Amino acid sequence: MPRTSKTHVKGRPRKLTVKKCQELVDSYFVKDGDRPTLFGLAVHMGIDRDTLTEWMSEKDGKGPFSGIIRGARSQIADKHAKRLFDGRCTGSIYWLKSVMGQNETIIQEHTGDITMTIKISGDIEV
Repeated sequence: MPRTSKTHVKGRPRKLTVKKCQELVDSYFVKDGDRPTLFGLAVHMGIDRDTLTEWMSEKDGKGPFSGIIRGARSQIADKHAKRLFDGRCTGSIYWLKSVMGQNETIIQEHTGDITMTIKISGDIEV
């Protein structure tokens, strides 16, 4: 079967169109806008979480759904980032570190001269 815009690589028709995918994402954020999750988005769309992850990484962002799903992931990250400013931010810190790859790095720079004394005792063979 020749590949068309509505056909999966292996020839199976796609369950969703790009338009329907965007509609589902938009309706999810209306329904669960206060506490959105990637799992919740997948359930709302009627797909597996692994499929959602696959769509996010599809062909370096060139898949039909990758932009939509990455945008949804950014909206979820924005919700977590905004929670950092209230008293209930522990879960959001964890999510941003584990899912979005953010981390805390402490950089220490030392300036000035360093004096080192090396004392060698015993026989030294060269």
